[in-house]
Amino acid sequence: ADKVRGLGVAVQTRSTGQQLVQESDGRVIGIAVQQEGRRQLLRARRGLVLACGGFVHNREMLRQYAPQLARCSTPWGGAGDLGQGINMGIAAGAVSLRMNEGFAVAPIYPPENAISGILINAAGQRFIAEDSYHAVIGHTIVYQQHGRAWLITDKDSSYADQDNFPLAGESHTIAGLADSLSLPRGALQHTVGYYNRYAARGEDPMYGKSRGYLRPLQGPPYRAWDISVDRAFFPAHTFGGLATTVDGEVLNSFGEAIPGLYAAGRNTAGVPTAPYIGSGLSVGDATFFGRRAGRAAAGQGS
Repeated sequence: ADKVRGLGVAVQTRSTGQQLVQESDGRVIGIAVQQEGRRQLLRARRGLVLACGGFVHNREMLRQYAPQLARCSTPWGGAGDLGQGINMGIAAGAVSLRMNEGFAVAPIYPPENAISGILINAAGQRFIAEDSYHAVIGHTIVYQQHGRAWLITDKDSSYADQDNFPLAGESHTIAGLADSLSLPRGALQHTVGYYNRYAARGEDPMYGKSRGYLRPLQGPPYRAWDISVDRAFFPAHTFGGLATTVDGEVLNSFGEAIPGLYAAGRNTAGVPTAPYIGSGLSVGDATFFGRRAGRAAAGQGS
């Protein structure tokens, strides 16, 4: 912000972008904005960069493009992540990519003792290594398990104090716990029996969980914590956006750059893809590629 002020950049707040202005050949030459109740047309002398974030707070867009993410309990993003930049770009002829993808988080740890429990789906079966990265667990639940999952713990892996996941069931037996969750008959008992047999040897032949977290589930009370997308603390945000070159030029459906139009950050389908395996990648889309887009729009090259 200090750099912007030092360069004499005119910052206009309380302004909402509404529509791009194009010439007859498709070149973007400006933008229509709403400023304090009045519609204004702003001219772009060189280029226009869209940097309006994603669309996680636009429920209609979420249901249209990413219905799995729309079910997640906690839309996670800036207040301006309303999809306006993406929609303006599409209206100007841009193509969008990976609009169904996003970052969904199921933070089952810390505490690390919870990793010794097992994650199960609605069939009473394990589906992932419990020491997987939060976003990989979240992605698997959202996109592969119909949004439903539970963490099964025993006396040593249970949470002492947390409010991320509601307690869905408790019993002194695995069978009783399975009944409280209305799981298929015998499924959870089979899952726990198989898991315990190999965990006692320090092995997880199905998913390769680290030996440091492998031990049999034994010792009541057994508890089931609801890790479902609509009942747990399940933050999510979007990845999809406009297709661009490495210099931020926005592309149309023929792979051609739309003259005068650039984009950066979560307005673009940039570096991150699902499942998300590297926190902070969106910073690169905003900073590194934002700088390239700004330089290109200013006509200074890369």
